[in-house]
Amino acid sequence: MQLTIITPTYNRVRTLERCYQSLCAQTNKDFVWMIVDDGSTDDTQAWVQTKVATGDLTIQYFYKPNGGKGTALNLALDHLTTSYAVCLDSDDIFFPHAVEQALDLLATIVTDSDYCGVIALKSWLDGKVTGDKKLPAQVTAVTAADIFLKYCPQAEVTCFYKTQYLQKQRFPIFPGETMISPAWMQYTVSQTRRFKVCHGQVCGCEYQADGTTNNIRRIIMQNPYSYVAVKRFSFNLSSTWSQRIKHGLCFTYGCLLAQDRSLLQTSQHTLLVYILLPVAKALYWSRTRKEKG
Repeated sequence: MQLTIITPTYNRVRTLERCYQSLCAQTNKDFVWMIVDDGSTDDTQAWVQTKVATGDLTIQYFYKPNGGKGTALNLALDHLTTSYAVCLDSDDIFFPHAVEQALDLLATIVTDSDYCGVIALKSWLDGKVTGDKKLPAQVTAVTAADIFLKYCPQAEVTCFYKTQYLQKQRFPIFPGETMISPAWMQYTVSQTRRFKVCHGQVCGCEYQADGTTNNIRRIIMQNPYSYVAVKRFSFNLSSTWSQRIKHGLCFTYGCLLAQDRSLLQTSQHTLLVYILLPVAKALYWSRTRKEKG
């Protein structure tokens, strides 16, 4: 097998079937599906056992106590044996040619150390790209910063990583926090390398009522150190003043949420952080009052 498709899951047995069916429909099945069960209390384990018994897919299953997506992905990284790896969320699907497209592109950069993998914009299930803005057709190579700070700021992406670069990293885990954005890994791995762009449809998603996007404000407040870890990248890598102010405000707000003033010193733009601090404080008090109310 060339590819490991990693699916971290927590009490999502209701959406795993659709995910599974999309993998069964792949035109290239040169992959293993690694399911990391983050302490589910529903019927996830029994469901996985029935799918393993069918033999339709090569499935690896790992169970761990609940600790959040970052800990689940870190466990997956410990067990990778394939040349490439990608995360497929338990409520997402791969379109039928996803694996084929990705492996074909990865074959063109297999010996090129300038590339860390292949990247594609996520789509809604109807095929429309998330963020409503496509990458220009002439763009063939990008970093995470190019995607989020230049071309498609609102987009979500799917990354097929070369394992040799991905496995060197681990998501930071902060006490009491359970959620960190995959953008942390995307920024980290592409700091010194680029992604080859796949312009085709790869991953389809729809927002769940209990998902990250629909609960983003609460998740940020509950995971401030993780939020700061990601916003530090977007703040430091911003190339325009408008971007720098926007992401600097988010970074500073996150530091206040963490109630750790030492974090204010951890960006490359400390002076701007302190200039933005009064606005960040106003935002902090406004949002915390709403949350308590």
